[in-house]
Amino acid sequence: MIRDNPVHRVRRYRGQPRQRFLSEVELKQLGKVLSAGRDCNEKAIHRYALTVVHLLVLTGCRLNEIASLRWSEVDLSQRCLRLGDTKTGQSLRAIGSAATKILSNIDKLSGSDWVFPGARGDGPYQGTKREAARISQTAELDNVTCHTLRHTYASFASGCGYSDGTIAGLLGHKGRGVTSRYIHRPDSALLAAAEDVSEHIKGLLNVTSNDAK
Repeated sequence: MIRDNPVHRVRRYRGQPRQRFLSEVELKQLGKVLSAGRDCNEKAIHRYALTVVHLLVLTGCRLNEIASLRWSEVDLSQRCLRLGDTKTGQSLRAIGSAATKILSNIDKLSGSDWVFPGARGDGPYQGTKREAARISQTAELDNVTCHTLRHTYASFASGCGYSDGTIAGLLGHKGRGVTSRYIHRPDSALLAAAEDVSEHIKGLLNVTSNDAK
């Protein structure tokens, strides 16, 4: 169920230090840049970086989890990511339909398992951090990194009233989430929470064009 202005009820979930996260106004600013796809000098921002940043704020994933995502880890039918090599080991991550739509619209490169393949060699695209800095500057966002987007997702989940355990499960925190009990498919409660949180964020971003849709 969609509720109004969840960020107004934001609280830190226990055990987490105070962190920078984007406000509703800042999310709208970010969304405008993701839509335009250009920096303050009207130079194009790499389409992969636009999409990675968009997915980061919609899923709460870590930068490496999205930038190095493989198609073999994407399960659109179950609406989840089956991450094989994360900071906490293997992780099953529930995602909302906004994220699955973005992923389903990405063209697969023949012969590559990378969702965002690099231009050279067999590795993933490596330019997200650099391009994300341009995105932040253009959106006039201070002290923002890719990890800020993860904190933003967690803060909105908190504002929506979800428990510490549910938030930990959404973020893939080892030993705190409920995902470890659902190895083969995500728990319906986590799927519902992921949908709720990502829909709030999607509405504020209001991305209307470009590859970051």
